[in-house]
Amino acid sequence: QKTEALNKALKRENDLKIALADLQSLLSELEGRSEGQTANVESLTATLKTKEEIITVLHQRLSLGGSSQADHTQDHVIGSDMERCPPELPQRERTLIGGDSRQEALPSLVALQQEHDALNKALRAEQQLYSSLVRTVKEQDSAQRLHALQLELTAVQLLRQQLEDSIKTNEELRDDLEREMQKAKLREGMDLIDPKELESVRHQLEDAQRWNASL
Repeated sequence: QKTEALNKALKRENDLKIALADLQSLLSELEGRSEGQTANVESLTATLKTKEEIITVLHQRLSLGGSSQADHTQDHVIGSDMERCPPELPQRERTLIGGDSRQEALPSLVALQQEHDALNKALRAEQQLYSSLVRTVKEQDSAQRLHALQLELTAVQLLRQQLEDSIKTNEELRDDLEREMQKAKLREGMDLIDPKELESVRHQLEDAQRWNASL
């Protein structure tokens, strides 16, 4: 029975190690995806900010009057915004800001507003996915499952060690009794053995054999 229990303990230990490895791999994958989502959110946020700045400039252009003073103010606003545009800004956006007329600005503004809305929607989707990933990674249930598996693995490893020690001790006892029986038979053949002592050794061996049979 103890040998069977040891085999079961070894199998359970192996199953637990596999389950632990799978769970830890899943958590690592989720953490990696979470980091990727963080980068996506930051990139979309920066792009949205740039689009908003362009839309602001175009709104200012459309709101300016036709006077020379207004034209001067318009040129000043556009020029300053062009200077603030990041160098990596696509040429199309830089051209939109630097356009020459309100006729150019209006369709550009509509297109940019549509892009802005689409980006904003994408950003919200990314943020929701990011929040979901963070909750999954930090979910208490996942942490509890991992902790429970680790505790069970430790308990099974301890049980396995106890069973192995018990079987080893029993085998050593059986070997000792068999040696005593051999000695007793030799002494019996030489008529030097006490019958009571021989009977006692036999009883010990029988007890050991019954113990082994119960394992």
